Amino acid sequence: MGEITEAKREEVSGKNFQNDPNVIYIQMLGGFSMTYQGQPLLLGKSLSSKMLHLLMLLIYSRGEGIRRTRLLEQLYGDSDIEQAANSLRAMIFRLRKSLVAAGLPDGEYISTKGGIYMWAAEHVDVELDVEVFQKQVMAALEEKEPLKEVELLEEACRIYKGEFLPLMIADDWVAAANWKYQELYFKVLRELSRLLKKQNRYAELLPYCEQALSRYPYEEWQLVKLECLTAMKEYKLAVEYYEQIARESQQEYGIRMSEEMMEHYRAIRNMIQYEMNNIEEIQQHLRPDPNVFGATRCDYLTFIDIYRYIVWVLGREDTRAHLVLFTLLDRDGEPLESSEQLEEVRQRLERSIIRSVRRSDLYTRYGKNQFLVLVTSTDQDGCKIAAEHVCRNFRAVNRRRKIDVYYACRPALAVSGDSLKRNMGKNVKELEIAEGSEKIKEKYGK
Repeated sequence: MGEITEAKREEVSGKNFQNDPNVIYIQMLGGFSMTYQGQPLLLGKSLSSKMLHLLMLLIYSRGEGIRRTRLLEQLYGDSDIEQAANSLRAMIFRLRKSLVAAGLPDGEYISTKGGIYMWAAEHVDVELDVEVFQKQVMAALEEKEPLKEVELLEEACRIYKGEFLPLMIADDWVAAANWKYQELYFKVLRELSRLLKKQNRYAELLPYCEQALSRYPYEEWQLVKLECLTAMKEYKLAVEYYEQIARESQQEYGIRMSEEMMEHYRAIRNMIQYEMNNIEEIQQHLRPDPNVFGATRCDYLTFIDIYRYIVWVLGREDTRAHLVLFTLLDRDGEPLESSEQLEEVRQRLERSIIRSVRRSDLYTRYGKNQFLVLVTSTDQDGCKIAAEHVCRNFRAVNRRRKIDVYYACRPALAVSGDSLKRNMGKNVKELEIAEGSEKIKEKYGK
């Protein structure tokens, strides 16, 4: 149920325009193309990038035209004005010939009057996808009947193929137009989500949500996908999806999931239905693999749960635990930026943690260049020995000599009823940081 069928995928991303032989169909959303009489016009081979830029400006500004001064500024920047004007005239002449050579009927296509250049093709109609998209959105949002509105919104989603002229997104006019159409698309998606949720049509909403995520992997649409999967009772798929995006967020951006996402994840986990079993069968399922060696890894959310549980246990039992933070920094004590180099050393540090720490100890990724380890049943000296063992193993395999690992350890705070505030207010032993400069100690050791 959680997967999009191929037929539905084609429906969501299918063609939107009929091939009227008397119309030039122009796509600007998701890329640039021109189609006439059912055949694509192959302009890329005959036009330079400047000529294509000129063509797109003229088409997009059709009806109003574009001033000569703006064309010169967009195409030639600070070049000599007289030379740029001559180049523009020559380029327009070549563009007219190229359009006819590409398969369009004879015509001028570009007119000029009073210093304004305009797309002029009265002998053949032009249909622009951004104009069709805007009309479709307006029609959908003005529709009062919910079922009809859903149909119109779905068609608007199919028309929107992605970023406006993505290869030219650095140009100011393209960026401004792109923001405009992107916001319209989001408006459509929000209204479509509202209506389909109200009608309990989550399976139909999911493909549009995944289409949006393929273009814009924003938390807003991730939450909608989780909501769809949950409503469809695809709890395991929802948990797998959350854990995937949580892993990617930490690895690529060094950020943790928001509180809203984590609460949604907890709720989904509680909804997973297991087959009824007796306690012996459940215990057998929970039993750890005896062949697994090294530290136990878990996601950050699970680490939080276990850490808090251990903290409560410390208040009742004669048990000791320490939290160790390992941080990858350059020699100046600055955090590393995301790169292949960071990914390489991060993997080496993780392997060093697995090799150096016991199975009874727990670790997790924390941000893009840090790991947390929960070391149990040891004192401060034992924790320091384990941490230094990790650092030695890392340095033995680390080939990036400008990058080093530093650690800080702190006793887990025991909490026992009313002693919570008292314990949280106690002064704990100063963090121990291996081979760190004063700058690093000041920044990461307090």
